[in-house]
Amino acid sequence: EYYWKTFATRYQGRKVIFAIDLLNEPSISWDSPAMRPKWALWVHSHYSDAQALTRAWGEAAGKVSYQSPAVPPASNAPGSRWLLDYQHFRETVAQQWVHRQVAAIKSADPHRLVTAGLIQWSVPSLLPGVQHYSAFRPSALAPLLDFLEVHFYPLEGGFYSYRSPQEEARNLAYLEGVVREVAAPG
Repeated sequence: EYYWKTFATRYQGRKVIFAIDLLNEPSISWDSPAMRPKWALWVHSHYSDAQALTRAWGEAAGKVSYQSPAVPPASNAPGSRWLLDYQHFRETVAQQWVHRQVAAIKSADPHRLVTAGLIQWSVPSLLPGVQHYSAFRPSALAPLLDFLEVHFYPLEGGFYSYRSPQEEARNLAYLEGVVREVAAPG
């Protein structure tokens, strides 16, 4: 369960670890057999019964199983409370994972700096599909980590290849939006 990459430097000729990266570009999968019981528990902790669930999700009573709620389709569905709840559930899984990892590290070394190498789709602003959102939302993880970092890959016109100044400007605007979200928690 533990994967930690260390950030190290040399100080007076010795290698010194100054921070631990929990995982490079972590992401919570969209669906798996291990996720389904956790999803059901999350739903039951947020909705008292099947009627409350169907009311919230706006689905017909026979379409939603309260005991074994289905994972929403991995497709864009603006306004879908079902999809929004599932994304919040995935964020909860990510937060719990980070909390466990940080607690383990801090129990052995309370002063060690800890971070996670967040990928740009930790900010759900520009995604190929809803399932690509990593669920490691910077604002939710900031209280758990000592500092945030983000890995960004230019997308416009291919990696580092722009056909026009407008393509470069669009990519820089995307980068600025991601960096602002990562910096917002302070």
